Amino acid sequence: MEAMKPGVQESDACLKPIAQTGVPPGACDADQTSQRRARILAAVEQLPSLPAYVFELNRLLSVSPVDLKRVSTLVAADPALAAQVPRMCHAPLWGLSQKVFNIAEACILLGAERLRTLVLTAHLLECLGQELPASGVLAFWQHCVLTALLSQQVALATSATLPEEAYLGGLLHDIGALPIMLAAARELPDSRPPPLEGSDETLKSEQEMFGIDHCELGRAIAIYWRFPASLVAVLERHHRPEEASREAGLVRIVAAADRFSRARGYALGVTSPILHPELEMTAEGCLRACLPALDARRCRQIAEVMEEALLRFTQKEFYSVWPLAGPAGLAAATEDAQ
Repeated sequence: MEAMKPGVQESDACLKPIAQTGVPPGACDADQTSQRRARILAAVEQLPSLPAYVFELNRLLSVSPVDLKRVSTLVAADPALAAQVPRMCHAPLWGLSQKVFNIAEACILLGAERLRTLVLTAHLLECLGQELPASGVLAFWQHCVLTALLSQQVALATSATLPEEAYLGGLLHDIGALPIMLAAARELPDSRPPPLEGSDETLKSEQEMFGIDHCELGRAIAIYWRFPASLVAVLERHHRPEEASREAGLVRIVAAADRFSRARGYALGVTSPILHPELEMTAEGCLRACLPALDARRCRQIAEVMEEALLRFTQKEFYSVWPLAGPAGLAAATEDAQ
């Protein structure tokens, strides 16, 4: 199947966000920072093109009833994805006794939500996650999947944007962190308690060490892969939604979901949840900060929906919808689930 052709530039990959490496500000000079930035940006040009089916499958899997025939045709057209889908059905997580080799049957057994997550993450893992340990990848997607689920729920409640678009924005909002995480794991020691992921201090630390932060890098990757303008805005502005000049509704929704996810301990580089009292803990507080136009009653109602979504996620949702690509990843996810 024809793939989207590259357009711009940038990337390299990751274990922990740069802010979690514990390197004191000013630990490297301007020349080192410039060289690291150049290496990261140059690596983006080496990324494979994003398959053309990604956005079409996201659309098809977001509606009910799902057009299974069309979905199966698109999955079968990509050899890597066609191999991944039946293999996911063999994972111990699903508890299936029979072997599955038929793509259409596998799509049914996985369900639309799991399949959609696999479609959207498999290519990213293949391109950006190959050198990362399974635990680092697991922590990354814990945060991203929860943010996606929360974004979708807020979009449904507010009607401010399409739910499938909010889900996609939430799932991909931090892809700029992957290259920085890998670069940090390669080049920097771990020596002090990390600043809070996603805070201004995180972005500042990334700039100091690499001359670029994960929001800028996410924007560059999005442009390179020809993402829609709405996703470019989310990747660039999700930590500063008030600066979004376009697609502000979508950006603010993802920002609220991201903030709530981090506040409850699901942050990049954190395999087990760690609560952060420095952040506003309640869903209502996150909504007020990112969606100030909501009236108090609606804010409380949507906050309840977010709290319920978080509860489902902590109980079973993550391992139900998030398929790690590859046998090693599946084994790691299974061990964590147990």
